[in-house]
Amino acid sequence: MANSTTTVRIALPFPVSQNSIWRSGRRRVFLSPKYLAWLREADGCWLEQKPKGRFPTITGKFSVHLKLSRPDKRRRDVDNLMKVVLDWAQRAQIISDDCNSQDSRASWVTDEEAPTGAVLIISY
Repeated sequence: MANSTTTVRIALPFPVSQNSIWRSGRRRVFLSPKYLAWLREADGCWLEQKPKGRFPTITGKFSVHLKLSRPDKRRRDVDNLMKVVLDWAQRAQIISDDCNSQDSRASWVTDEEAPTGAVLIISY
């Protein structure tokens, strides 16, 4: 008998680069306003889309596919975007730990495939 797979699909805003998370000034390091704004927007998207009732955190192994639509013609590194999104998913208690990812991939897709900028697909 084959194992059944559950999939969670979350439309998210286009993520900030991992390079944009931290800022420094006045002898301290802090989270950038741009990153904090993205976190709030991503949290709001999840609250609108999550299944009704309590969502059980994914504690075991999972695979992830991050689909991204380019907001402009700038060169971007998808690895920097993947880490931000997986860290957010852990912070939002969708996954217990991003180290449980057994297969992670990110790809550039059309605006129609990721109209909000990004689509996170987690299968477990």
